[in-house]
Amino acid sequence: FFVYYVFTALDFQPMQAIIIGICIAFSSTIIFVKVLEERELFNRSEIPLLLGILIFEDILGVLVLAFMSGPKGTQNPIEHVLISIVLMVLVYVVLLRVSTWVIRHIVKYDNYETILFLGLGLCALMSSMAYYLGLSPSIGAFLAGSIISVSPAVRLFKNTVHPFVIIFSS
Repeated sequence: FFVYYVFTALDFQPMQAIIIGICIAFSSTIIFVKVLEERELFNRSEIPLLLGILIFEDILGVLVLAFMSGPKGTQNPIEHVLISIVLMVLVYVVLLRVSTWVIRHIVKYDNYETILFLGLGLCALMSSMAYYLGLSPSIGAFLAGSIISVSPAVRLFKNTVHPFVIIFSS
């Protein structure tokens, strides 16, 4: 809310202030985790609660982006966005089940290129699906990351993608 008031005081439109606030909320989670990694503070008792709150903010931000990226000029854009979100959740649940099975079989080969291709392919698939449903592709990418984060081979994905994280976070 602080960001909203600051940017509306700087003569930004309310919608622009909301978007900037969402962007800052996303980046604050990343910054918070980086600081915890650097200072090795993951063992403190309050860290899970703080991370939970930040992750909840991220999920809320994705939902806000879904509503803001809904189709323009349709009869009832809220209805369209709600139907799109329900479809994305159904696709997410199905892909979560299927991808867990596929990942288990692909991890047997322990090939970094295949793991990287699988992760990027899942991200592209979910982003395309979201775009096709009239939502922001970032919602699909967020859901793809969520699928990968609960997969049995999350450490292998992390090690495979780590060089790209360094490139994009600098």
